[in-house]
Amino acid sequence: MVIPTYNSAGTIDRALRSVLNQSVLPNQLVVVDNASTDTTIGLVEQFAVSAPHLNLSLIKLEMNVGPGNARNTGWDACHTSLIAFLDSDDSWHPNKLEIQLKVIRQHPDHVLFGHRYTVVNNGVALAHRPQNSIGGLRYFTLRDFLIRNRVSTPTVIVRRTIPQRFPGDAWFAEDFALWTSILAEGKQAVVIDAALTYLYKTAYGQSGLSARMSEMHQGELRALRSLYLSKAVTQPEYVLANGWMRLKYLRRLVRRSHV
Repeated sequence: MVIPTYNSAGTIDRALRSVLNQSVLPNQLVVVDNASTDTTIGLVEQFAVSAPHLNLSLIKLEMNVGPGNARNTGWDACHTSLIAFLDSDDSWHPNKLEIQLKVIRQHPDHVLFGHRYTVVNNGVALAHRPQNSIGGLRYFTLRDFLIRNRVSTPTVIVRRTIPQRFPGDAWFAEDFALWTSILAEGKQAVVIDAALTYLYKTAYGQSGLSARMSEMHQGELRALRSLYLSKAVTQPEYVLANGWMRLKYLRRLVRRSHV
């Protein structure tokens, strides 16, 4: 699994402990630091010493290459058959990996897996509700993702050997670009209808990179344009999806102006 970090001293311990507390531990954890200037690196190193059985390795980048490139770096350093992603300011339910692995075993021909998440607005993790069963599953195609992104990055597991990667030239909506490029091959995303990840900010528009709403919007449009140029979507689909994305962006701006 991969965690990218950048100046995450205030949140990285919470993220790492949520991995350590998994009922099924990952075989490998790669933390990729994007040239942090705070104490993030030291905290990760201390955590690695305190939890040697977690098989944690730290990659220190000399410059900030963006979240997508950092994830790609960690992805390439992993030797496991599956890659899970967690952001340094989010955390997982203790049974997240156990439940998701059950689903993956049931879907040997699928390559993209996710689940729902819970937004924690006050910064304090909710009491973990017992979660032992898979529950309901939903299957989403590329067309479903053109309506809206159906998974958040910290919920996703992909098969390591797929050829797609996060676009190296994108700092915004790079996750949406990757998911849609995978689904463009006619595949489906398998999504568990249970919240197994905690986001400590809204998924779009509150803080961090997501707060830069215009750049996120432009990133989504670039991903859509790439799908059109590769003939993954038809011209009518492109026109409809383009208009819908612009309408959603305007709605977000209006909602934000009333906050």
